[in-house]
Amino acid sequence: MSDKVEEKALSEQSDEIERLFAFAPVGLCYYDTDLRYRYLNKWLARINGVQVEACLGKTLEEVLPVLAAIVAPRLRRVIETGEAIIDVEIIAETLAHPGEPRHFRNSYYPDKSKDGTVIGVCCVVQDVTAQKVVELELVKRSKQLEHLALYDALTGLGNRNLFLKQLQHLIAIAGRKKEEVALLAMDLDGFKEVNDRLGHAGGDAVLREFGVRLGQALRQADQKYRIGGDEFAVLLEPRCDSHDGALVAADKIARHLAAPMEIKGYDCVIGVSIGVAIFPKHGEDPDTLLRKADAAMYEAKKTHQVVAGASDLDATTILKRLHSDT
Repeated sequence: MSDKVEEKALSEQSDEIERLFAFAPVGLCYYDTDLRYRYLNKWLARINGVQVEACLGKTLEEVLPVLAAIVAPRLRRVIETGEAIIDVEIIAETLAHPGEPRHFRNSYYPDKSKDGTVIGVCCVVQDVTAQKVVELELVKRSKQLEHLALYDALTGLGNRNLFLKQLQHLIAIAGRKKEEVALLAMDLDGFKEVNDRLGHAGGDAVLREFGVRLGQALRQADQKYRIGGDEFAVLLEPRCDSHDGALVAADKIARHLAAPMEIKGYDCVIGVSIGVAIFPKHGEDPDTLLRKADAAMYEAKKTHQVVAGASDLDATTILKRLHSDT
């Protein structure tokens, strides 16, 4: 093959590579050691909102000063170390999308001479904005599904799933620290009558209002749940003596519920029966504690008192009369 034929073949091959690079759906550019553009394909020029010819020979700082603050330190690091930096995610505005931050995934590769000296840096840029939007939407939906799985849609309180999960967690902590955990199980008195009289919408309004008053009565650290129907529960943070904390919490709940609720134009007076179970005195696992608290709650309905550990007769104690002034 003659030199002219070989030269023509190489030129055609170079033109073909240039054509592919120019329109590849990925950004490609080449910087010299002064961070001047020596090559820029049309795709990258378009997403940056610049013209190829206007960039060549100019520094990154001159062409894209905002982007330079992010990219230039990485380019200098590649030049200094001779090591590539791969898949770096950056968020930046471009001239093509002002006021609309874009997500990019950049990789930087050193170009070395035969003696190993870095003579330039090749940069590969992918616009992953659309992918990020999808990912963020999936994360958002995942969080929404998680919220639905753990929180009651009507009251916004934790549901039975979250209650059992958190109770197990608090038991584990209290067991290690030799502390106690107080569980308050509650059932609304007079709820059925309101529900029958005012319908399900009225009943839902009562449940929502009770959830609000429960939040007002207790500390932010006290965890509040609707575990089914008109049944609610509260978990107090582990402490050395949960008996007093249960007394205070039960009294506050009763006092906040004593005021009539205005539901659909009617003043409704709702009561509450409260049963208490304390770890480890009344049980050492969630199922046992909830069963003991439920039994105490039903005993409270009969006696109109707050009761603890009703299923263990020797542990049955009256904690405090509802609506008591003492």
